[in-house]
Amino acid sequence: MMKKSALFLAMSAAVAAPAFAAEFQVNKDTKFQINVEVGAYHEDVKNSSGASTQAFTGKGLNQIEIKADHKVSDDVTVFGEIEVDYDPIGDNGEVLTDDARLGINSKSMGRFSVGQFDSYFEDNVVEILSIGHGEHAYLTEAKTDNDGRRLQWIKPVGPLTLAVEASRATNKDDKTKTGTGFGVTAAYKLGDMTLAVGTANINEFSSTGSANSADKTTAASIKYGMGALTLMGLVAKQDNVSGSKVDIMGAGLKYKVGAFDMGVAMQNYEETGKDKRSELALGVGYTPFKNMTVYFDVLKADKSKSEGDAIEVGMKYAF
Repeated sequence: MMKKSALFLAMSAAVAAPAFAAEFQVNKDTKFQINVEVGAYHEDVKNSSGASTQAFTGKGLNQIEIKADHKVSDDVTVFGEIEVDYDPIGDNGEVLTDDARLGINSKSMGRFSVGQFDSYFEDNVVEILSIGHGEHAYLTEAKTDNDGRRLQWIKPVGPLTLAVEASRATNKDDKTKTGTGFGVTAAYKLGDMTLAVGTANINEFSSTGSANSADKTTAASIKYGMGALTLMGLVAKQDNVSGSKVDIMGAGLKYKVGAFDMGVAMQNYEETGKDKRSELALGVGYTPFKNMTVYFDVLKADKSKSEGDAIEVGMKYAF
């Protein structure tokens, strides 16, 4: 095991170029920013038969992000951004677009965005128990959107932040099927504690226009910081028009000491017609110098034959 780990770290150092970030001030009102993230990891994942599958990859850790904003007035700024994901480990690997966003940020009216990006509900409520550094140490989430084109409005009002969003998507495998989504989220910051609650409706339609699937997810989260220690909690409920339900209740913590950061998260996941399971995620990271992290993540999915269980050892440069 030690020989494999040493070999992996040596290979990572060889393939991972330094992360790069640059900001260009075109004039006093216009600014561009470029971020590059590079990384690699070794994964050991259990399949449905209980057998281990191993790979050395960079999937999910490598990204190029370009941002720009232009100040129109003291109140209004126009902004845009695009993210591209790539995997430099394999030869002739795919380069895929990820998030893309265009919008207007107004101090008085709020932030309006259109594009393809994660929902505020997902980022700030449903994913509150995320402690992983790489691709695998993440607990199963309730459904929050359809990954479609999104329209979003976010408005901070003192300690309260409100978010309203709508989305529309076309099934990439069946163009006759479309989906719509709508979500509302409120987050309130009280000192070192943040409380958030939200709901999302996701509908899918056939070519005849009739709904053939509909999910509604409601969730609440809490996050409390005490210096180097952060505590998190989540309660979520997902209902499908077919009558199936998913109930999630979990908690987690993160702790940072010196160059080390550690996290643990666990949750009970109960789905109609299936065995209740208890999921566990662990993550340890070490930052030897600025922008570089070496990490070790573990996921115990608690499924039949240990399906989904994963061990991941990796290295990344990130900003």
